Amino acid sequence: MGEETEDGGDVTPPVVRVRWWDRLSVTAAALSTRAAAVCFWTPLVGALGAGVLSALFAPKIDPGKSAGDFAPLFATAAGLIGALLIALAVEAGWLGVTETNVRRRIVGGTVLYVAVGAVAAVLALIPTLSSNTYRVLFVLTMAGGAGALLSVLAVAYYVAESQLDVV
Repeated sequence: MGEETEDGGDVTPPVVRVRWWDRLSVTAAALSTRAAAVCFWTPLVGALGAGVLSALFAPKIDPGKSAGDFAPLFATAAGLIGALLIALAVEAGWLGVTETNVRRRIVGGTVLYVAVGAVAAVLALIPTLSSNTYRVLFVLTMAGGAGALLSVLAVAYYVAESQLDVV
């Protein structure tokens, strides 16, 4: 099988296979902690709420008109969402060493918010899209931006609260 020692013993460490249900149980355990309640579920609910509100109140663009008036909004949103990703990366480093699984789940959720929001904002800068496409991209940009912002605020709150408990 592997390398053997002089006395015939195997020195190769055993291969550990992780099954998908093992990963699912680790994820479920990580997402049921207090840190996840603050840092994962709160931004998710906020992003969904922002998506619903922006869908209800999305600006209407006449089919014959250009959406160039919204270019500054989408360009600014893309830049802000990128800056929020950097802020979150710094804050996630402040989470405790014992919260590694929570940190992974928070990063996964936030990357989703940032990716959706930033990609939608950049795509909305294309001037030849239909008016319905701009409405969808507006909703995705607002929901992604809200999720990223709430993630940064939630992690900052959790880190500050955990540091106060230490003192």
